[in-house]
Amino acid sequence: MPRTRTLLIAGLGNILHRDDAFGIEVAGRLRRLLAGEPGVRIVDYGIAGISLVQDLMDGYDGLVIADAVDRGGLPGTLYWLRPRSDGLTFPPDFTAETHYLGPTRVLLLAAALKVLPAYVRILGCQPEIVDELGLGLTPPVARAVAQAVPVLADWARRWVSDPAVPEPVFGSPLPAGKGQTGFRG
Repeated sequence: MPRTRTLLIAGLGNILHRDDAFGIEVAGRLRRLLAGEPGVRIVDYGIAGISLVQDLMDGYDGLVIADAVDRGGLPGTLYWLRPRSDGLTFPPDFTAETHYLGPTRVLLLAAALKVLPAYVRILGCQPEIVDELGLGLTPPVARAVAQAVPVLADWARRWVSDPAVPEPVFGSPLPAGKGQTGFRG
């Protein structure tokens, strides 16, 4: 019987900044769908990236971070990103704050501590609103969550036991104004 790999799915974000809660919402829904799934752990880290680094010390084969990412796309566009692990260097102003580490600093610190898994991906979503206080996702980002969760859940179930499972595909972007989400890698 093949060994079950271990996968940590980390939801990052701030629920007080509207679409920045994308990762938190994804983690919450995935936790309900994948409860008891062998090899898969889902955690809502919120803005406590340092806790994610601490959990990586337990040793995982893979890490998926769900978070809002601004890549200049249409609000609600989904991105399956592969962070570059070569040449990770600390910026001169790097500090490992105990309260907030965003995805870049999480990856830098985990790499420096040699706890970063070999397989790392970011499920990002283009936000519409993150710079103002408020609760609730905007409609395009809420639709992106609804689209991303079942695809990611299905992929995670297969990934832990099959090293050849293909990367998830979330669909194609539609023209502006259609209110749909898409994937760009």
